[in-house]
Amino acid sequence: MGIEFYNLSHRFGYQCPNWPYFRDVRIERMHYMAKSGVLSQTITTTMHVTTHIDAPAHVVQGTPFIDEVPLPHFFGSGLVVSLPKKKWEQITGDDLEKACGKAIRNGDVLIINTGWNKVY
Repeated sequence: MGIEFYNLSHRFGYQCPNWPYFRDVRIERMHYMAKSGVLSQTITTTMHVTTHIDAPAHVVQGTPFIDEVPLPHFFGSGLVVSLPKKKWEQITGDDLEKACGKAIRNGDVLIINTGWNKVY
């Protein structure tokens, strides 16, 4: 097809990555295949759990909710750069300039590997 997609998501469910003081994801089975012929579950979770995207409206009043962001905004060409960082160390504009230089173009997706995926 000429295009490759990469899934960067962490798994969702019990003990998945969560904001430090938030409750864990809770999944309760309501129906079982053997009992009801269907599987139904109640899922209780907070917004900021595992891999997710925040809508602009989450942080800036009057901006789009997630269903209002055009689908093409979630796909595109881009770069993956390695910027190893220590705990709570910020990524600066200088870091990005050194890692990308002029290689990044307007509209590109930039994936930054800080190495923290190894501590997940």
